[in-house]
Amino acid sequence: MKTAISVPEDVFQLSEKLAKKLKISRSAVFAMGVKKLAEEHDDDKVTAKLDSFYANEKAEIDPVIMKMAALSLPKDEWQSNAAKSGGRACPSRSPRVRVCRVRFL
Repeated sequence: MKTAISVPEDVFQLSEKLAKKLKISRSAVFAMGVKKLAEEHDDDKVTAKLDSFYANEKAEIDPVIMKMAALSLPKDEWQSNAAKSGGRACPSRSPRVRVCRVRFL
């Protein structure tokens, strides 16, 4: 199929150079470029590649990194109160619902 397109001068020069190097027509250069770009932007293929990769790899966070991330968070009011009372306090003054961990010995 024939079509006419407008391209910037630098793109045209690149296509000329590449066509000579690969010993193909300019049309073939543009066709290859469009095909390659379409493949890179094909969401289904990207998803399939990622699925294939993660089928053989663990997709979990390292426990050490998880602990470091948790320690880097600022302490909330309930954490401070719980720390003062050995982990058993849960402030009830707040109208918000809070989750408290109670350790049974």
